This record gives sequence, structure tokens and C-alpha cells, in this order.
Amino acid sequence: MFNASAATNLTYKLNCKRLTEKQLDTFNGIKKFRDRFEYLNEQGTDVEFVKVDNDTFNFNLKMVTAEMPMILGEMLKVYYRGQANELGKIAVLLGNRKIVGTLDDVTYLRQNIKDLLTNIALGMVPGTKWTGDFEATGGYIIVKDDGDVVCYHIYNRNAFRNYMIDNTRFDTPSTSRHGFGSIYEENSEQWLKLGVQIRFLR
Repeated sequence: MFNASAATNLTYKLNCKRLTEKQLDTFNGIKKFRDRFEYLNEQGTDVEFVKVDNDTFNFNLKMVTAEMPMILGEMLKVYYRGQANELGKIAVLLGNRKIVGTLDDVTYLRQNIKDLLTNIALGMVPGTKWTGDFEATGGYIIVKDDGDVVCYHIYNRNAFRNYMIDNTRFDTPSTSRHGFGSIYEENSEQWLKLGVQIRFLR
């Protein structure tokens, strides 16, 4: 549904504790991201979201809400830590942690994630400035792996949006192809990039 590219990386900064060269090598050599984040926890450090690398993608996210870059950054941390991969479940996890601080963070996050997924499904791509105009004006057709076809007319907006958030998940793209996943040093700080890729549930 939403493929990774050079435009879909997010940057995080290591906080709490700086890793030694040996620790960096150990982290970068661990295969699974869940284990990498567990290793960071064991070393007494973590990562903090800093920015969306691509200015156009950052703008497109803010077309949903000004907080969407931060929300997506926190969602990716949940995913790469191995806590959940389905977007609907991640919304509940983060909502219960009150990352935004609204009257009802779960509802707030679910609605904004629905908006993001709707924009993606109907024309928004990370490298092109999003104007808010939908390319699909009649409806949306989803063909499942088993051959079943799900059709949503544009007027059945609520059902479509609920289907999107309840049937999408994060996926891990190629780290080497898209240049993320390893801790690196720059300007006397240590940084980590994480990549965004969204798939339909199988």
C-alpha cells in the first residue's frame, strides 16, 4: 500500500547514554530490530524521534495534522521494538500512553491515522507535494490474497476508513536499499534512521 523509498526514512537521536564503538558494532550486527532495541535498553539508552528526513513527506504528513510526523515516529518505535505491527493496535497502545495528551488519545490517534491512510490510498505519495485532492473519486477496490474483492464507494467513507486502519500493518523494507537501521555518528551525536512501509494484512 505504501512502499519505502529514500523519502520515507525518519531520523532518531540516541539519548541517555552514548554507545562505545564496540557497542555500536554489536547493535549494528544484531539481525532483528526487536533484539536491537532490547540491546539498547540493556545499555541504558533509547532513541528519540527528531525528524522526517524528506521535507515533502513531512509536509504531506502535516496535511493530516501538525503532530502527524511525531505520531508516525512513535508508531515506528512501537513496530521496530516488536510490540505490535497492526496500525489499529498501535494506535491503542500509543493512545494509552497519552503521547499527545488529548481528552481521548486513542480516538484522536485512530482518526488521524485513518486520515493518513485515506490520503495514501487515494493519491498521496511521499515525494510529491500533497494538495489534498483525491485521485480516486468513485471508489476503491481491494483484491485480497484469496481472490476476494472488497469494494468501497467514496460515499461509504466511514466503512472505508475503518477497513483501512483495521487491515493494515507496518512492514520492514530492505535496510541496505533504503539506508536505515544502523546507528551512525554525526556532529558528535549518535543517530538511527527507521524506514516506513505499510502493507495490507494477509
